[in-house]
Amino acid sequence: MGKGKTAQGSVLVVDDEEGFRLAFLDNLEPFGYETITVASGEEALNHIRKRSFSLVLLDGYLNGLSGMKTLARIKDMHPDQPVLIMSMMSSYLEEEALSLGAWGCVEKPTDGEMLRRLVDQAKRSP
Repeated sequence: MGKGKTAQGSVLVVDDEEGFRLAFLDNLEPFGYETITVASGEEALNHIRKRSFSLVLLDGYLNGLSGMKTLARIKDMHPDQPVLIMSMMSSYLEEEALSLGAWGCVEKPTDGEMLRRLVDQAKRSP
C-alpha cells in the first residue's frame, strides 16, 4: 500500500496455492485493503497470535494443518475473528465450517468485486 493511503480493512489470505494468493492480493491491495498472504495454517496462526484482521480468507483444504483445524484454532484464540472459508467445493465444508464458527463459506475463485464486498460486510458484522 502506498504512502498516505488509509487501509479499507485488513485481510489475511491463507491458501496453499500461490496463484490464488496472488489473485486475492491483486484484487484487494490496489483498492486500499491491507493484505497479508500465507501458504499454511501454521503461518496463519502466527499472524493471528499477533493481531486481528477485518477478515481471514481461509482455504478449506490446506495441506498440513487442515483448513478446519486452522479455523478451530483461530476461533479458540479469537472467537470474534471473522473467518470466511474458501473452497472450490464449499458446499461440502459449509456445515462443518459454520459449526466451528466460520462467518461464511464461498466458492473460489471469487471475483474481485464480490471479494471486496465480503471484506466490507465482515468489517461491519458484530
